[in-house]
Amino acid sequence: MHLLSEARSVFVDGYFAATLLLSVSVINHCLVEELQFRREIEGDPGFEAVLSHALRLGVVPVAWDASLRRLAQRRHPFVHFKKPEHPHALGARVRLEGAPLASLLEEDAKLAIKYMYHVFRATLREVA
Repeated sequence: MHLLSEARSVFVDGYFAATLLLSVSVINHCLVEELQFRREIEGDPGFEAVLSHALRLGVVPVAWDASLRRLAQRRHPFVHFKKPEHPHALGARVRLEGAPLASLLEEDAKLAIKYMYHVFRATLREVA
């Protein structure tokens, strides 16, 4: 619960890259925990595999697939080095989309925090 609150706080304070990183991490953790609970996976096989399992099992609706994959792609330049000419690099994205980086990051953060709450609710269960 603390991470949900923290993601909201960093968003409100305008730290959009941090919001994106934290929100995608929470999404991944929620999905991994749910799939481990169902004995579908061990460890964390990576976001792509986790999302594919979650979609196949109906943990999250298929309608969320494109948005969740887009968020993972938006997170990549922050956690994996990209050369400036790489299509997923931040500079390439700014040139391609023709918008300031700050506004792109704000939109990413809004989408990330929205899906963080959606996935959290989708995987919420009662504690016995």
